[in-house]
Amino acid sequence: MRAAVEVSSNAMQHRSRTIELVHKAYVTPLTFLNAASAGKPGEFDGGVLYETGAVCQAGVQIKGSYKNVTKAVVDADVQHVPGHHVFGGMVQNTHFGHFLAESLSRLWALQYLGGSFRSIVFYPRVRGKDAPSWVRDLIGLIDPSRELVLIPEVSQFEVLAVPAQIVHTNGFIYGDPAIRAMCEPLRRVTADRAKKLYVSRSELKPHEGGVLLEKLIEQNLQEEGYEVLHPQKASIRTQIEAYNAADKLVFAEGSAIHLYALVARPEQRAFAIWRRKMPTTFDWQLKSFGATGISGKSSIRELWVPDIPFGAMTRTKANIDFDDLRAQLVAGGFIKGDRWGRPRADEVDAELARLQAENKAKYVVGAPP
Repeated sequence: MRAAVEVSSNAMQHRSRTIELVHKAYVTPLTFLNAASAGKPGEFDGGVLYETGAVCQAGVQIKGSYKNVTKAVVDADVQHVPGHHVFGGMVQNTHFGHFLAESLSRLWALQYLGGSFRSIVFYPRVRGKDAPSWVRDLIGLIDPSRELVLIPEVSQFEVLAVPAQIVHTNGFIYGDPAIRAMCEPLRRVTADRAKKLYVSRSELKPHEGGVLLEKLIEQNLQEEGYEVLHPQKASIRTQIEAYNAADKLVFAEGSAIHLYALVARPEQRAFAIWRRKMPTTFDWQLKSFGATGISGKSSIRELWVPDIPFGAMTRTKANIDFDDLRAQLVAGGFIKGDRWGRPRADEVDAELARLQAENKAKYVVGAPP
């Protein structure tokens, strides 16, 4: 048995805004993911099936450059779960940015579903791995009343609400009115914090992508009255408090911008220091939530790429032009720029040597973006 409720629709989203109620629905886990390559889309399984075994199309996960192929249930010995539950889709349980961009897009429906729907059901991107604290903490701020469940095996639910994803065709969440309403509790997470904020990558693991000598950028911005935030060391609540309090925000480009987008306000001003090719996703996403977008052009002189078999472009280190960065920040009204330190060439060389030793990888100059 199934029923669908149409809440409304919007031209940007891939599907209409509906909630399908499915009785005796099967939820299947992800058991394989074949990566996209050479223009060929990747594939992964997991999803929702009707009692008859047919695929519930509302449960098919939209993900950029991938196709979700839900497999049939072949084992009749499955766990049966009584009660009413909400399908959340695939949860990215290893990558913070992809979790923010891809795993929240069905939770808009929680505001339309009563308390009898007692849990949110996900299948994990990495099977057998629990949800990290940042998954549970953020969803807990959005809706603290429901249990979060990650299924390890095929399970059948008495009643499952299957909301459509509210996403762009690239699979990323955007500021549809229902998504903004979903995020309203996040905007109420406030504290007395700095009005100027720098969101840093300098204390991530050495192999992560970033900017060479970013600590000097931190020092320069602290001279201008900026608080420095290291997101990976702060709770979700602390991060959101900082984003809600700030009037001016400077980011070392990365996943933190996706979290900021959920609470961004039009009167705030944001700037990104680019560490790779400038993606348009951040600016588009911020504007969709009603913000003014994100400013900042590339200041990259050289892009140092590790000589490794896979994932090299996500682990690049950008050698930036500090004078160009200063000029952009001054022109944008983010700093006065009276006291702005610049690295010497030998300091850049020493930093590269340190990274190569720590990462046990040679870095070569790649084409600047």
